Amino acid sequence: MKTPIELHRNNRIVSGQYEQRDGVRSNPVVTPNRPNGINPSSFVPNVFSVPRVPTLIAAALVLFAWSSACCAATVAECQEMLRIGSYEECLKATAESIEVRLYGEDWPLMKAAAEFQLGKYREADSTLDAGIERYSWSVRLRVQSCEINRILGDREKSQRLLNEINQLVAGAPWRYTDADDLVALGKAAILLGADPKDVLEGFFERAMKNYKSRSDGFIAAARLAIDKGDFALAAEIIRPAAGSFPDDPDVQFLLFEATASADAQESGAALQKTLEINPKYSPALLKAAIRQIDAEDYPGAVETLNEILKYNPAHPEAHAMQAVIHHLQNRTEDEKASRQQALQFSDQYPVVDHIIGTQLSRKYRFLEGSRYQQAALKIDPDFIPAKVQLAQDLLRLGQDQSGWELADQAQKADRYDTALFNLMQLKGTLDDFETLQTDQLIVRMSKPEARVYGKQVLTLLENAFKDVTERYGYTPSAPVIVEIFDRKEDFAVRTFGIPDVAGFLGVCFGNVITANSPLSQRGSPNNLESVLWHEFCHVITLQMTGNRIPRWLSEGISVYE
Repeated sequence: MKTPIELHRNNRIVSGQYEQRDGVRSNPVVTPNRPNGINPSSFVPNVFSVPRVPTLIAAALVLFAWSSACCAATVAECQEMLRIGSYEECLKATAESIEVRLYGEDWPLMKAAAEFQLGKYREADSTLDAGIERYSWSVRLRVQSCEINRILGDREKSQRLLNEINQLVAGAPWRYTDADDLVALGKAAILLGADPKDVLEGFFERAMKNYKSRSDGFIAAARLAIDKGDFALAAEIIRPAAGSFPDDPDVQFLLFEATASADAQESGAALQKTLEINPKYSPALLKAAIRQIDAEDYPGAVETLNEILKYNPAHPEAHAMQAVIHHLQNRTEDEKASRQQALQFSDQYPVVDHIIGTQLSRKYRFLEGSRYQQAALKIDPDFIPAKVQLAQDLLRLGQDQSGWELADQAQKADRYDTALFNLMQLKGTLDDFETLQTDQLIVRMSKPEARVYGKQVLTLLENAFKDVTERYGYTPSAPVIVEIFDRKEDFAVRTFGIPDVAGFLGVCFGNVITANSPLSQRGSPNNLESVLWHEFCHVITLQMTGNRIPRWLSEGISVYE
């Protein structure tokens, strides 16, 4: 049975309720003998229905409302404060407006947004509770409360709010056709488990089409595409929006995310633009810190994370990233302390362990990374991002059966996740590969190529195994897995999780080597023997050090050998 939200997404309501056409609310169609209940026509200004109030009292009320409004900032001014990162100023202005009882759900929404950015999560939750009490019809307040309660770990409250949203939509769907309401309903539908494609078409695309002067729909649609790993679709959505809303940091940041793997120059410019607009934009600062960690610039990463913690000392993701740095620098107690800081509001927030594990895996620490993903899944067994990352970790550790089983489970739970789809397509390719095996080696490659030079590959790797293990005095405890791909896209999916990564001949994860075959390199051929010997040297240096060897040293040894 469809929920009221799902039924609402494509409706066109007439007969006594507002009819939606091209983003404009028409007047209600009045029908006789309307049953008792909410009457949409009561929301249309009607000068003849204003209650009569004595003139002096009315004048006093108008004067009070006018003087209060003059003392407070406008909605547009507070929105501008949020846009450029003036969170303290926005909090002060919105609190004053709420204090003098200025009307509108925007006031508690903006106040809670400012509190959220400042790490005042419980205060934000209280602000939204008060807002819902006054604006009982608001779905936006409820959706924002659901998002905050993810950090606070109150799943029961989030579910109650989602149920209330369904009831509200069922009772008065005509209220919720503006861009911001459509986006809020789409987010609620996703949380309720609705089909992402239906949400995209029924809510976000409607917001994009009917409200072209608003960025809400574009932001929500691009975010959904990125969350599902469809970066090409996200770029297609957000590029036009970046032209229409060049000063919107949300739009610029989404452009960065959508193009990060395909166009380094475009994505870099978008990230820089985001921080020029709002120097306190925490998602952009987190991405900058990740880049610094990737480059082993740990002091720089700490400085970047401290920029976030200056204005939001409770930021869970920033503390999680600090835990990553402590782990990489072998500061176990500091790592534990940072993780505890990240979970200070609730230990039921799986995002923290997922972030730590994902960043450790980026540094080839797959075993430690997998343990953090397992911790995230203990908190929330249905947390798909952790399942996807854990499946990738297990496959890179050579634990094929467990990795493929988990990937299959995750795809059944989320059939729109592009990374999972590509991974399961790859499994079909690998199932058709030829396997060549010795006591120390497992080589997988396409059957046609195996017939041509498979034995040559096996002989080369046997020689490398004997020579390098003797020289370094270390023998791997498990057979080394080598997978050679005749399609660059398959190599990229197996290695990086996405198909559009170029410029790599081979990669070693520690016990697993992936490589492009000569067939995939016809335009720019390389010596496969040299590539495989190079990568096998990584097997020894990575395993000997538990993947802790600095990259420059590991690469130097492999090049030397």
